Amino acid sequence: MNIYYQAREGRRGRFVGPDAADVRAYLEVHYTEAGEMVIDSTQVDPALRGQGVAAQLLEAAVNKARQEGLKIYPVCSYAVKKMEGREAYADVLASY
Repeated sequence: MNIYYQAREGRRGRFVGPDAADVRAYLEVHYTEAGEMVIDSTQVDPALRGQGVAAQLLEAAVNKARQEGLKIYPVCSYAVKKMEGREAYADVLASY
């Protein structure tokens, strides 16, 4: 599935799929002045669940954070569950 980034009004954005015009899954973020990407929510259409779509959205957010030198503060329960305590995300996970 293709993942697209859409900048939104203010300091907000979202990662969407399977198509930029057919958004059936998204991960919403906002950016703080302290250089953090806050993951606010993740939603996946029931027809797409169980296919790793949420994981693809999260990976796209992590890749963008790494490219831009941002730390990630997960608020969304999905992102918290997937990121906290995992070495693979230690470089981007914001300290609490």
